Amino acid sequence: MMATGDLVFVVVALVITIIFSALAERAEQALWRRCRRKPNCLQLQRQITLGKAHCR
Repeated sequence: MMATGDLVFVVVALVITIIFSALAERAEQALWRRCRRKPNCLQLQRQITLGKAHCR
């Protein structure tokens, strides 16, 4: 069985992960809005994809 300290640690880690994921999603959406009308959009798409793959 997990001790109370372990449970608190897991809950805190989950909350941090959820917050990080939400902030990353907002940042990605901001990048897409900014690059939509630019000619180098394909290059920026590749950078976003590589950055997301690196974070995983």
